[in-house]
Amino acid sequence: MAVEVNGDEVTVGIGVLAEAGNCVILASDTRATFPKSGIGPHDECGKQWQLLPFHCSACAAGLLSVAQPLVDELSHQFVKLSNPRRKRIYTEHVALAIDWARYLIFRRRVDWSMRTSYCLTLRQWHAGRVKPGKLDPLILKAGKVLIRAEPFNAELIVGGFLGNHQLVFYKASGKRHLELSTTPGVYVIGTGGQAAMEHLNRRGQNADCSLARSLLHVAEAAEAARRANRDTVGKPSHFVLTWKDGTMERFDPEACVINSSSSKDSLRPRGS
Repeated sequence: MAVEVNGDEVTVGIGVLAEAGNCVILASDTRATFPKSGIGPHDECGKQWQLLPFHCSACAAGLLSVAQPLVDELSHQFVKLSNPRRKRIYTEHVALAIDWARYLIFRRRVDWSMRTSYCLTLRQWHAGRVKPGKLDPLILKAGKVLIRAEPFNAELIVGGFLGNHQLVFYKASGKRHLELSTTPGVYVIGTGGQAAMEHLNRRGQNADCSLARSLLHVAEAAEAARRANRDTVGKPSHFVLTWKDGTMERFDPEACVINSSSSKDSLRPRGS
């Protein structure tokens, strides 16, 4: 997601299903850039979060200053969702939690823009009046324009499993509708997303791929994204693996050598 504003832009995320949908792999790079600021990139930026109390994680792209509070709010919504009085939790509850978190953060940003542009709160604009009377129709119309124009520069991939082993695999991009697709089971986000997706498609990545093959494809895709966007995409961070039984692991992409010259997919320990 290219962002035409000054800010802390974070740039690629990858999510894939593997082992017949029994494993979710999330990956992201570690670079944050500061467009139009004259400041160099930061290459030790964390863009992956575990979403307790479920066996779920998220990776982000876009503006970190938007994505971080979005993940914070989503984490809060997940805690509320785990209320012990709730007998069962379904994936539709997770989808509603993601959308509600997105809405709350977007509403907060609109409220601030309304305050700084017209010295009105969003609540006052909704009511159509302030003391001592009604708002001018031009202000009401301008508020609609402001809301439509307010950017929401954040993307998330949320993946994992609920306690009853239900798969969670969503992509949330800006103001667009929440995406749910388990086939082929591939999501990409960020400025490096196009290069990553092109590589995953060439490799035929899908939910039935083995863990080793999927890890190879994700590592290659992360490298393809970095090569195509050297100014904005950095080295990959640890991949987060989540299994259907709730086991969560971290995989170091530097722990393997990708033998791209071979006709066969190969993952082998470094130094072997």
